[in-house]
Amino acid sequence: LKKACKKSLTKNGKYLSIDDEALLLDSNRLSRIKELVEQNVIKPINDKCYSFDQIIEAHKYVELGHKKGNVAITVNSLN
Repeated sequence: LKKACKKSLTKNGKYLSIDDEALLLDSNRLSRIKELVEQNVIKPINDKCYSFDQIIEAHKYVELGHKKGNVAITVNSLN
């Protein structure tokens, strides 16, 4: 998938992967990513957002190859 993404870039396009390392919920790493987004150094591509009760539709959307960016699932707290 990463190779396909890199091939689809424009001439001066940039590819950033944040999953090459073990997934860690490290606040320093997340803060750095936040800074890069705020500085427009990187631009996340958000495709769709589904509620938790639409998770089946979300999986179908991704599995059928329709997604063009991140697909998020929102989970509401019961509090």
